[in-house]
Amino acid sequence: MLRTENKQDDNVARALERLRLSAEERELAEKYLNGEVSEEALTGIKFRNLTTMAQSQEHYKPFWVVFESYFLKRRFEEAARLLHLLYAISAYTCSECFLYTRSFKEVVEKGELQIDRGMALA
Repeated sequence: MLRTENKQDDNVARALERLRLSAEERELAEKYLNGEVSEEALTGIKFRNLTTMAQSQEHYKPFWVVFESYFLKRRFEEAARLLHLLYAISAYTCSECFLYTRSFKEVVEKGELQIDRGMALA
């Protein structure tokens, strides 16, 4: 089980690298994802337009892997935290980080992912 957790942590770290966060922003992001700070702490992170940061959506593939794993394992609380982080960093452009938006929307519509439906389904 510990090996699985380490692999998941590595996948999240790999995904966060794609956002080009400063060292301070990355530390804050990791603290948020671990539940050490509240969502309000994310207001200090600089906005990034994810539609213009990469040559293709493939750049964000590490996020696809992480969200797919969270959904398959029904780890919706962690998926919600990651979505909140992405939204705090990039607002609506965080949609670039989702390959299967249809399955993501289904999870939101079923109420399994505890996030603001308006934000997620926009």
